[in-house]
Amino acid sequence: MQIGGPYYKIDALFNEFQRLGLIPFISVEFEKEVVSCPDYIKMLDEFLQHAVSYFGDAFVGKWQFELVFAKWDQTARTFYEQYFQTVKKRASTAKVGVHVPFSLEKGLSVTVNEFLKQMDQIDLVCFSCNPNEQVDFTDMDNSSFKGVKDHIKKSCMELKANLSSAGLAGTPIYLTNWNTLYGNTVNLSGTFFRSALIFKDMLDVIKEISGLGFWIDTHSLEKSNMDNEDIAMNGIALLYYYQIKRPAFFNIQLIAKIGLEILAEGEDFVLTKGKQGYQLAIYNNSYVNPTYSVESFFLSSLTKEKKIMISGLPSGTYQIRKYILDRNNGAFYFNWLNLNQQYIYDQEIITYLKQRAYPDLQIYEENIESELLVQSTLTLNAIHLFEIRPLG
Repeated sequence: MQIGGPYYKIDALFNEFQRLGLIPFISVEFEKEVVSCPDYIKMLDEFLQHAVSYFGDAFVGKWQFELVFAKWDQTARTFYEQYFQTVKKRASTAKVGVHVPFSLEKGLSVTVNEFLKQMDQIDLVCFSCNPNEQVDFTDMDNSSFKGVKDHIKKSCMELKANLSSAGLAGTPIYLTNWNTLYGNTVNLSGTFFRSALIFKDMLDVIKEISGLGFWIDTHSLEKSNMDNEDIAMNGIALLYYYQIKRPAFFNIQLIAKIGLEILAEGEDFVLTKGKQGYQLAIYNNSYVNPTYSVESFFLSSLTKEKKIMISGLPSGTYQIRKYILDRNNGAFYFNWLNLNQQYIYDQEIITYLKQRAYPDLQIYEENIESELLVQSTLTLNAIHLFEIRPLG
């Protein structure tokens, strides 16, 4: 018997969630986890009864559940209905939905469509999207893989249309597993810097769906992809081993600074307005073949000079904060290379990498009449974010 009761560990985990203001999003893979449907539903009911008593209705009522099925048959339908009813009995405002297999090429299968149409209540729909499945990484004659551009955005829009046809228009959609173009070997996954690709996909997708998923760390991501033959993983991790921050972590930090009101947007920039002034994000997104990312001459040819004139700003003095996220600022891999690829095995090396792998920050003031000229030199897939804050 577990010391502290049968739910001691899960209580400790969700206590931490509650402290951090996080909401559990629980995924259940039916074929992997459920041996006996009646026994599983009974355990679910007992746990939810405990959870409501321990955490309270307000917290448990925000939980979301994703059911994943390999076969969309009558057994799946029955289990979903029982699971849905059990959750609603204990926490009526909690959300229950399904993870659907979907791709741009195939759409939703007939059996999945039938399942969705027959279910009376589906609170949310989740799916995965990995554009790298369409990439031939052995094609060394191709210096660019532009075919993956906008793949995720198009997938979100197409799934919304499919769900509408199935009677689920307006149902919240979550992209729980996804990726951008990546390096498909251990070395290339480090040398191919891609923050701008992640940033642009995030900007595009959050306009279409309700949420995006990330893996908390590399260990969890690799564990979930143990069946894969290579490094082609369907997911993006925020932390490396030893809680060293990966560039994706900083992507989230930067996108959180973006204002809700979009003033202007182009292929390589977005200008927004928020509570603390204006925000301008500039990015040099390039879908170059990751194999070419090890060639310094080729990389230098992809560096771009960006100039943007912002007009119509109220006159006054502004503080400008410029964040730079690129291969030299925020990517621990290149700092690790400078250590001659030493094994990360002691606290000194870990601390060094944590301190070095961070976006650059430059702060200065500008007296603005009505216009501001912003210019930056961006390396491959770099992001420069300007916070333009009025003073006084």
